[in-house]
Amino acid sequence: MSKVVVMDHPLIQHKLTMLRDINTGSKDFRDLVKEISMLMAYEMTRELTLEDVEIETPLCKMNSESPGRKKTGDYSHSEGRIGHGGRCASTDSCCQGGSYWPVP
Repeated sequence: MSKVVVMDHPLIQHKLTMLRDINTGSKDFRDLVKEISMLMAYEMTRELTLEDVEIETPLCKMNSESPGRKKTGDYSHSEGRIGHGGRCASTDSCCQGGSYWPVP
């Protein structure tokens, strides 16, 4: 059931090289890990489906694209969500009827 995904993007490879270097200090190491995680998030969400949503801009209403949304109740609390990372208990007020984006 497990699936291995190779992240071979040139920027990720470059950051990994810098991360592995013996001359990389602690602060730079932490910064590189953060940058790598952001680049990985971009790669992981590349195939998210988008849906048209109507929004209101300061000038007019318009249709734009956004990732599909589902109510919290459609997913178990063990799954992560953008916003709180799945760290809340089912009794927390942040989950009561709120909308969150599921993390694939």
